[in-house]
Amino acid sequence: MSVNGNRWTVGADGVAPRRWFDEVIEMPSGRLHAVSGAGLISGRAVCLAPVILLDPLDWHWPDDGDEEWPLCWVYLTLTHPRPDAAAWRRDGVHLRDGGAVR
Repeated sequence: MSVNGNRWTVGADGVAPRRWFDEVIEMPSGRLHAVSGAGLISGRAVCLAPVILLDPLDWHWPDDGDEEWPLCWVYLTLTHPRPDAAAWRRDGVHLRDGGAVR
């Protein structure tokens, strides 16, 4: 997913050696992050976290996120707002059932 319909490149907080079948290879550690074109040069995710870029042939945002490799919550919050987000006003007042609740 991205703003122009293309897939994001994936970055990770770091990499660490892990056993994968019968060999030890470098695998992501920490969260997975979405990386845009500018981030490919700067080494930063869309959320501005420094990342290690992952092979785009093997890793896809957001498809590869799971319990072992959780997705960046900052970016998920920006791209997947809560269903009731429209009920909040800028001044922090939540409008519920026609009334204002602080």
